[in-house]
Amino acid sequence: MHRLLSLVVVLLFHALGAPGPYTVSPAVFRQDLILLRQHHVQVLTLAQFEGYMQGTYRVTGPSVLIAFDDGNVSDFTQATPILQAFHMPAVAFLIGSRIGAGPNSLTAAQVQAMAASGLWSFGAHTYDLHSLLDGMPSMQYAFIHHALTAAITQDVEQEAKAFSSLGLAQPTAFAYPFGFYNVETNVLLSHTYSFLFTSVPGFARPGQRLIPRVDIGIGFDSLLRLGGYVAAMDGYWAAIQRSHLVSRATGARPIVHRELPMERQLMRAT
Repeated sequence: MHRLLSLVVVLLFHALGAPGPYTVSPAVFRQDLILLRQHHVQVLTLAQFEGYMQGTYRVTGPSVLIAFDDGNVSDFTQATPILQAFHMPAVAFLIGSRIGAGPNSLTAAQVQAMAASGLWSFGAHTYDLHSLLDGMPSMQYAFIHHALTAAITQDVEQEAKAFSSLGLAQPTAFAYPFGFYNVETNVLLSHTYSFLFTSVPGFARPGQRLIPRVDIGIGFDSLLRLGGYVAAMDGYWAAIQRSHLVSRATGARPIVHRELPMERQLMRAT
């Protein structure tokens, strides 16, 4: 794969509301989308992103995927109207057992309305393994106690039933809760899901099975963090364009594997 295709960033949010460790205000989220539009960043659908990862969809400039974890009610009440105003798609990673489980969670009707909007795609975020046991993620606990295979097998089956009950297509993408994963979880989940999203920051590259995500949904510096990644993408694509102009004028081979200093700085900082 050409390095030219490497600068796609998955932007991770959790909820919109009062600023906090996992929350940004609707106003900040709107400013994030304004920044993307001002810099002509393409916002990919999940299908386009998956095509990019498989090498069947080519991006031609700065591009991102917008992702929301957990299935918070603000995905429907706050994020959807803003996404509609900007005509930008997003993917929601749902915890099946929490649909309709409380005032802060999406209801089945809200999920179905999001699907009908044409803006949202959906991925899995476990059915009921998004919790802490003895202070550690459920998957880690199951791994330590030699119960990982049974736990994941049962959970995947329950998540599939939850998606079916909502009238959604079976998910091809899975987001790890709490960012915990290891070789065993990767093998087990790869039987069902083609794309495994982590909480490790970085740029998504075609051919990866473990996909990094940048946590932009932090209420205190969301716009600043996003600005750094947008600047890295702008700089990279500008360098590619200059390289191709030079190659046409001189016959030299264009640079397609160059890593920008900004990218290295961002990776060290995140």
